[in-house]
Amino acid sequence: MSEKEIDRKIAVIFAADVVGYSKHMEVDESETVKNLRACENLLTGLFEKHKGRLFNTGGDSFLAEFQSAVSAVECAVAFQEAIQKRNKTEENIVKLEFRIGINSGDVIKEKENLLGDGVNIAARLEALAQTNGITISKSVYDFVKGKTKFEFNDIGPQKVKQNEFHAFDIVLNNEQKRSLRTVKGTNFLKPAISILAIFLLVVGISFYLNIFSVNKSNVTKTSNKEISDRVLVLVKPFNLASKGSDLDYIAKATTDHVNSTLSNYRMILVLEGSTGKFVVENELTNEEIKNQFGVNLMIDGTVQIAGERIRISTNITNLDMNQIISSKIFELSEGELFEAQDKITNSLMSELKLTPNTQHNARVSENPEVYKLNSLAFGNLISWTPQGASKAQELWTQALEIEPNNLRLKMNIGWALHQKVMLGISDNPSADLQSALERAMAMLEKEPEQVLAMTLASVVHGIFGNYEQACLKLEDMNKLAVDPNDLAMVAYINQNCDDNAQAIKVLERLFLIAPHYPSWIRYYYAYALIQVGEVDAAFDYAQEQTKYSHSYYGANETFRLILSYISDKRKNTADAKKFFDEYTRMPNKLTGRHIKSDFSSAQNQDFPNDFVNTLKKYGLTD
Repeated sequence: MSEKEIDRKIAVIFAADVVGYSKHMEVDESETVKNLRACENLLTGLFEKHKGRLFNTGGDSFLAEFQSAVSAVECAVAFQEAIQKRNKTEENIVKLEFRIGINSGDVIKEKENLLGDGVNIAARLEALAQTNGITISKSVYDFVKGKTKFEFNDIGPQKVKQNEFHAFDIVLNNEQKRSLRTVKGTNFLKPAISILAIFLLVVGISFYLNIFSVNKSNVTKTSNKEISDRVLVLVKPFNLASKGSDLDYIAKATTDHVNSTLSNYRMILVLEGSTGKFVVENELTNEEIKNQFGVNLMIDGTVQIAGERIRISTNITNLDMNQIISSKIFELSEGELFEAQDKITNSLMSELKLTPNTQHNARVSENPEVYKLNSLAFGNLISWTPQGASKAQELWTQALEIEPNNLRLKMNIGWALHQKVMLGISDNPSADLQSALERAMAMLEKEPEQVLAMTLASVVHGIFGNYEQACLKLEDMNKLAVDPNDLAMVAYINQNCDDNAQAIKVLERLFLIAPHYPSWIRYYYAYALIQVGEVDAAFDYAQEQTKYSHSYYGANETFRLILSYISDKRKNTADAKKFFDEYTRMPNKLTGRHIKSDFSSAQNQDFPNDFVNTLKKYGLTD
């Protein structure tokens, strides 16, 4: 054969890839590699059984050639069933999941490798497949439809890059039934989801609202919560399918943007992002999500990045019906960040007659690097550790070097300065607090309804003893707070301003949408109950919380101290001593200073003083 001749043939191409491989590697590299090897052995054994030939592998991806479409499909189904069975065993620490695509078409033989559109389309089908799913081309479907027992779901014509093909899902369970059409767009965004994706999600939710009735008893199992007759929505963290941990923030930003945008629509109630993370980490099933949190609709998605191309796939699952009601793919090009989102959002509001609080949709920046640094900084700040506060300040300072006039970034640094003072690591507490106040006021001069700026100013005014100024905008804060972080801080401000009844109401709203928010809000809730005279309720609530292991520093210890305090007030010194002894055996040793720092901005110091003085007789130190 001459050098100019190309060896072509028709082949059935089987493409498989691990879902979220880079995430698994970050968590436990050794176990991930160990489990990948076991899965690879399982797959190659099935290739041998079904007469397939592995011709290319990328570590966590596999390409195989089959002479028979039926054999390829039977091999794929057998592999997915074996993986599902394997993942149910307890000894499997890392549970890998796969997507599979199968195509039949013209390929080029290059030594032992295969190239060409036949291979490319198989890879496109794999990326199109659902987690634990199999998607095949129409050419494969035509070969196997009358020769296998499997059920197929037509998801229509697809166009991905230059490849056009008609695709079918193999339905392995009812949850995998979907209706899918490709949506193409250009010049939108790189690190966050296109608003077109938000359009899909809201349209899907609007469809749900108009077609399906809402079960008003479907509420979360959080104690002391308001009853909601709105549709309850959970957004699971979007999965980054592309390789490279440096791109993880894109998937996170996608999730956050969906969460924050949908949270502004009054007809729905969106659970805060920590619950989505809890669901994924604990591998809850759809039924468990429905039963534990009362969720009606669940949104999940995948972000894939290849060069300058971005693909975002999204699913909306109706948990009342346990069925996917919408599934879409968006092909995006690298372009101007967040371009045209506001215009499309306004169009959405008009079409769906929704009335969101648009203030919360404002982004910190249109610059992707600034957006990334801001997200990483907040991630460090919420850890409430000396290292986290210092790192947050460092990241925001880096972002300010890019955009030196960004008032939001300057205000955010104010929160880091405040936290450093509270943690006792500030070199000049008075100067840092004054700087934080000035940053908050500068932000409010430009955006008078910026809730985090209002709460920062209030907290610092309280520390300085300017209680009239601290509580001046409390009514506005209660009205404007929607975001979980805003609600948490507004509840805190209500307590500082001695309105514990309102603090309880705000916290109960927060519990409903953020059942896995950092646990400091829970012991503040118990504090508020005590201060309004609901001592029995506070005791029961604190006792309930001792059943859980809270990761937030000092939360587990604080609940024991609350139980000890209430027992003493009930004249039950034996129980007071018992609960305090339990506290002393716990790892985090709190002091009177720790307790009083929780109330550093409070106008009324009677309760924290009494709390600390009461517990001193059991051994609490200054």
